[in-house]
Amino acid sequence: MLVESLELHELRGIRRLSKPLELTEFNVLIGRNNVGKTAILEALYLLRMPFATYPLPPYGEDLPTLLSKLHGGPSSLIYGYAGEARII
Repeated sequence: MLVESLELHELRGIRRLSKPLELTEFNVLIGRNNVGKTAILEALYLLRMPFATYPLPPYGEDLPTLLSKLHGGPSSLIYGYAGEARII
């Protein structure tokens, strides 16, 4: 699957992209620390398998467990999360 365009709203540290991110077969993300490069990569990974409950390579754990270990759970994916929202 080739994603040609990505539009993000309220994901991790990204409130909203100013315009959709246009993608090609080969892309390079360049930027200072803490500007959202990893969040974009995680969005693409989640797009492929949003709530996978089977072991994901190379980690060998399902997505909810992996998110809990890396970020403190799926709620951490919501921009500005203050403990009041839920992912259902």
